Amino acid sequence: MRFVKAHGLGNDFLFAPPGAGPDPAAAGELARRVCDRHTGIGADGLIFLGVEKAAPAEARFRIFNADGSEAELSGNGLRCAAAFLAWCGSVKSPRILFHTAVGDRPAEVLSSRGSAFEVRIGLGVPRVSAKDIPFDDGQTLDRVADYPLFVVKRTFPVTCVSMGNPHCSLFFDELPARNEWRTIGAGIETHPFFRSGPTSSSSASLTARRSRSFSGNEASARPWLQARARRRPPLRPFLRGSWTGRSRSRPPSAA
Repeated sequence: MRFVKAHGLGNDFLFAPPGAGPDPAAAGELARRVCDRHTGIGADGLIFLGVEKAAPAEARFRIFNADGSEAELSGNGLRCAAAFLAWCGSVKSPRILFHTAVGDRPAEVLSSRGSAFEVRIGLGVPRVSAKDIPFDDGQTLDRVADYPLFVVKRTFPVTCVSMGNPHCSLFFDELPARNEWRTIGAGIETHPFFRSGPTSSSSASLTARRSRSFSGNEASARPWLQARARRRPPLRPFLRGSWTGRSRSRPPSAA
């Protein structure tokens, strides 16, 4: 398999050539194998794109988590996808309309320097009602804010929102130890209150108010980091390589 790897603020993805990819039924298993950081290439997710028009640009967008489950959307994944299509010349305009599982999402390549890109995306209007997230504890809630959620033998005040897929945020004065927030994230993303939607997990984010550091978990409790994201530009270098299913090749350094 030929691939390109990109990251947005440390959240990394693998891309197959536009229009390429396995049978849809096999895509999840392929994602699980290639995203494994020990026996595969290693990534947070595998993204498949299908260019429908080069200008004005439109493309289909599908994303699979590292555990093989299909996600509705990823903000960093969209940014990397726009940069990837511009980098490989598959689109002829800086603005791209992506067709995702939760509707159309616009992206615009603002600037580039070699294989590093700055991309702006539109994720739509945040949805905060329990029905729209979805978050189902048996009540009808207009919003889920400072909700006492019991997870890993503790109760945490959580705030939830959906941008197409559910996000659950916890706020601390200081971030917990790495092993602890991994455990918290794993417990939240598989919590039964989030299992009423098309997917069976949510993204969990843990934020420290004082240091502005940020950590998150997506499917299979794999951590991704966006520490001090406000202090650095969203650059996304690319690596190229191939994977045979037996060993991991070493991609050349990005330009």
